[in-house]
Amino acid sequence: MMESMKSTSPIAIPEDIAVKCDAPDQFQNFDRGVRLFLSVPKSAVLKDEAKTKRRKAHAKKSN
Repeated sequence: MMESMKSTSPIAIPEDIAVKCDAPDQFQNFDRGVRLFLSVPKSAVLKDEAKTKRRKAHAKKSN
């Protein structure tokens, strides 16, 4: 069984990464990204799934 991943000390974040994550509009950016993801039409998802299925079938025939 894996040991607990609890840290006994604070995690050090490099300054260059901390600067990228310290903007006043972080929540708005996240919210916009989630809304864009959720707004993908079902037809586009089904079309992409069909393409993937065709590619897998073609690859299976080739082998």
